[in-house]
Amino acid sequence: MGSLLAELARWVFDVVHSFGYVGVFVVVLLGSLYLP
Repeated sequence: MGSLLAELARWVFDVVHSFGYVGVFVVVLLGSLYLP
């Protein structure tokens, strides 16, 4: 479980580094729209 959390944190960090905070905001917004 801990390794999975570490992988998720690393993936999130990579996404933030790649897209910037605006991109992350858009992804979170789209995610909240798609999820019920």
